[in-house]
Amino acid sequence: MDIENIKKVLSLVALLGNVAGQVMEDGKVSVDDAAQLVVLFAAMPKLADIEWSMLDDEALDISPIEIEQIKDLLVNEFDIPQDALEDQIEKYLEVAALIGETIVKIMELIR
Repeated sequence: MDIENIKKVLSLVALLGNVAGQVMEDGKVSVDDAAQLVVLFAAMPKLADIEWSMLDDEALDISPIEIEQIKDLLVNEFDIPQDALEDQIEKYLEVAALIGETIVKIMELIR
């Protein structure tokens, strides 16, 4: 089983983070940030492409390689103007991926 639905969800989460980063770049929310909402609303139809009922099965059948793919997807798609914050988030993603890979390997051992 692949993780296409998980990837679609996380791609939208990255987009949401990008929009939030753009909106907060100057430290305040203003009317000028309305263009970012257009970006967010334009992505909403993608929610219909997700097979929500498959998410549990995809997550339960995930492999260490797929966890690495998820991390790479998030690192590549998440891009905010606050570079220091983005770098810190990417470090957390690295750690989360390592933990996830370890948990999957342990689960494979006890199955």
